[in-house]
Amino acid sequence: MGASINKITIEIFGAKITIGDYALSKLQAINDKLETGTADKKALLDELENTLGDSVEKILLRHKLEE
Repeated sequence: MGASINKITIEIFGAKITIGDYALSKLQAINDKLETGTADKKALLDELENTLGDSVEKILLRHKLEE
């Protein structure tokens, strides 16, 4: 089984968030739009995919948007 860099970072450094401040702010902004209903889910999915690279946090938000 391969090791996830996110899991390694969490284990070694005790970090719960494994992305930078910029990416985190973008994720939070998209999540805020979802929570307030200021944009439709398709537009938010497009923004998510076009703005950020791969991360566990992005996958979790994508799943939330796809519900």
